[in-house]
Order: sequence, then C-alpha cells, then structure tokens
Amino acid sequence: MGKAKVLVIGGGPCGCSAAWEIARNGYGVTLVEEKEKLGGLASNQIFNGNVYEYGTHVFHTDQEELLASVSRLMGDELLIFERGSKIHINFMGNYYTYPLQGLDLIKKLPTGMAGAAVLSFLKSFIKYEVFFKLPPRNTEEYLVQKFGNKLYEVFFRDYSHKVWGVPCSELDPSFGAQRIPRSDIFSILKNALNRLGLSKLLDSHPLSEQVIGHIYYAENGIARIFEKMSEDVKLREGEVLTGSSLKKIIVEAGKVKAAVIERQGKEIEISADYYVSTIPLPVVIGSVNGGLPSQVSKAAEKLCYRSISLIGLLVSRPQIRPAYFTYYPKLTFNRLSEPTNHGLKVKQPGHTLLIAETVCGYRDQAWKGDKDFCEKVIKEIVSEGLFEKKDLIEWHHYSWRYSYPVYTVNYRKNVSLIHDYLKTLKNVHSTGRNGDFNYVNMHVAMQMGLASLDQLRGYLNEPGGRHVVKKAAGELW
Repeated sequence: MGKAKVLVIGGGPCGCSAAWEIARNGYGVTLVEEKEKLGGLASNQIFNGNVYEYGTHVFHTDQEELLASVSRLMGDELLIFERGSKIHINFMGNYYTYPLQGLDLIKKLPTGMAGAAVLSFLKSFIKYEVFFKLPPRNTEEYLVQKFGNKLYEVFFRDYSHKVWGVPCSELDPSFGAQRIPRSDIFSILKNALNRLGLSKLLDSHPLSEQVIGHIYYAENGIARIFEKMSEDVKLREGEVLTGSSLKKIIVEAGKVKAAVIERQGKEIEISADYYVSTIPLPVVIGSVNGGLPSQVSKAAEKLCYRSISLIGLLVSRPQIRPAYFTYYPKLTFNRLSEPTNHGLKVKQPGHTLLIAETVCGYRDQAWKGDKDFCEKVIKEIVSEGLFEKKDLIEWHHYSWRYSYPVYTVNYRKNVSLIHDYLKTLKNVHSTGRNGDFNYVNMHVAMQMGLASLDQLRGYLNEPGGRHVVKKAAGELW
C-alpha cells in the first residue's frame, strides 16, 4: 500500500506550510487555493512591476526548526534585519512608540492628560492587580484594568470600535489579552514589586510584543516564502492548483469521501485519504453536502469577520517615515505601512511604496474602493504632511474579504460547536487563523500548518508528534 494522499484546502501561510511539510515526509499532496497567488493575506498584487502587499507581514519565530527549514528553503533570498522601535501611533500631532512607553507618554501627551493617565493607571493597578483580581467580562473591562480608564479612552476605545465594527464591550476579553501588549509602565512596577518579593500580585500577561530574535523578509515580498514552498511541493510530485475554489464536501459514513473543486469553470472531484482545511469555517460548513446539524449551520452564520481595504501608493521619495508602520486612530484609514523600510524592492530607484490599510465590512464603501473613499484617504495622507500631492506617482486599490476573525462575546461557544462537528469527520483537520478561528500571526499559522503532519500520522496510526505550536499573545504582525 502506497503513502496516503492528502488534500490541503487553502494556500495561505498555514496551508502552504502544511502541504510542504506533508510532501517532505513522503505523502502525496494536492494543494488547492482559490486565488491565483499563494500566501493568503501575506500575498500581494503586482501593479506596473511593483509589489503591493496586503499590509505589513514579516517572518520571525523562536522555533529553531522552523527558522532553519525556512532559511534553507530561501537561501540568500531571505533578508535579515532588526525590529528596533519602528511601530508608531500618531496622536495629536505626535508619534508614540508602540507598545506604549511610559516616558514617551509623559513627554508628549499634554501635561493634564499625561497626569490624568498616570493617576488612572495607578488607580487601576492598585484596584485590579493588588486588591481585586476580578476577571474581565469583555475587552473594555480588560483594557481599563490593564491601562487605566484614561489611556483606554485616549488610545483604544474609539480606535478599536472603528476597526472591529463593535465596541470593546462586545468583544471577548481574550481579544485584549491576545492582541494588545501592555505598556512598559507595567514592567517598571513589576520590577519594583520583584525587589520587594511581591511579584505574585501580578498576572502573567506579556509585558510587550513577543518578537523573539531577528526579523526576516524577502525583497520581492514575504509571499516568496510560500511560492518557494509550493515549488518544493511540485518537485516532490505534489500538485498545486491555484484559481481553484471549494464547492462541495462529500461526506459518507462519518468521513469525507471527496471534495468538489471549481477550476477554470469546471467542477472536478478530488478524493484523498486525509483533508486539511485552512479556509474560513463558514465556507467549510457551507460546503458540506447535507446531514449537517442545524445548530452547526447557525453557529457558522454567527461567526464574524472583518475585511480589509488597501490603497497602495508609489511616491517619488526615498522614504516617508522611519517606521515599518504607523497607526492613525483619528483618520479614515487605520494604519500606514512602508514595506520598503524592511527590504521591499521598488522598480523605480529613489521611490518608496506606502500601503494605507482600512479594516472594514465586506462590500462596504471602503471594501469596494469607491472613488470618494480612496480620494479621502489620499487627501488625509497628504494633509498629514507625509508627502506633497505632486510626489504621488500612482495609486491602486485592492481588498481582502476574510481578514480578521472577530472575538465577539461568547464566540467560543459557536466555534466549539463547529469544531466538535468537524471532529466527527475522522479524516479532517481544520487549522490556521481561519480554520481554527484564531487571530494568530503568520509564523504561528505556519507552525500550525507544520503540525498538520502530526494530525495526519495520528489518523494513520503512524509515529509522529514532533511539532509544538506556541500561540503567543500580544503580537502585532
């Protein structure tokens, strides 16, 4: 009997990593991706010879095996650089380092606001860290406990509402714990309590963004990693089918018998021994051909995602700002990145690329890229004094639908219902940001993809279990 055949659905970081690892271990692999390019949100668009990415994505990991594998795969295409303090927030005309730095806040915030922020932080610290360790019921309560009411109001309340489409009071507390690193003010207090032997008063929330070791990139965009993975899959006699979307999952006797894929206007049926899905849970559930419990369908309908709208700008300046990306809480767009600062190659010497990102609803004005919306974003960037209108050579709009899972209060119940159902299908493994409904970053999604090999071996009762996935909190990229 030959090696098992595996169908991997979804060619983002997780799916490509899964297909690559499974193929490297001798199994037959077919990788299916709806888009024409691999990489998911880490992929890009090409306009007039330049690479426009879906925001800022870089590679970093503390998993030595993953780093070594990617380094061997990429060779001299992998660029290395240090992060430094190159993530900023723009507020009231000043740029603040992120994660928030205590001295930076005191120096730049108006005196009255800075004083109120410090007092509010200390009040929350004493109340929630020392005396009353009350579990937060939502992200609003979490942020007030960790930052104080004033910093929450100034930096998080309105911005989070704009980005996620719901107020913080409607987001699960795990969102704040997973995605927002604490200010270094907390680390100062932690050190003081350590000296007094009172560190147990604090919880274990990470003090800053968990970026360990060097950061890596490729001059033609980070998607090059996943292109190289797919090339290696093909060399190992695997198939990579881009421009191919899932239409139906055929279930028989508690297993998936086959998947129906639409490719080049035709439907083809692909059978495999095992299926790895990295695509959004509502899409998977909506593809099951009957026999689906009604509560599972309803749970899938309740899951919320945010889309992303992007405007890429080619500017006739060598650099706009010394930052990888900057948050703009008060403007129409959310974040402005400059990928040329970490190695992206531009076709025109002396020029730079900017990516204005707006988290939005699917099919709203921003997602569609209406002319009025795009012109407003560009006008705001110019008004910030980042460049003059005459410096703008060209701009392009593009968007992505399933960008960010939204952790609404009690979302776990719906996710659990779906996962419990999928577990009844013994030869299916749903994983990755979309397949697990888990807002993990690229390198964690890659680890989750590699760990699919262990799931496959477990199903086949073969030796395995060498992959460990660390879903670190407080990360941004």
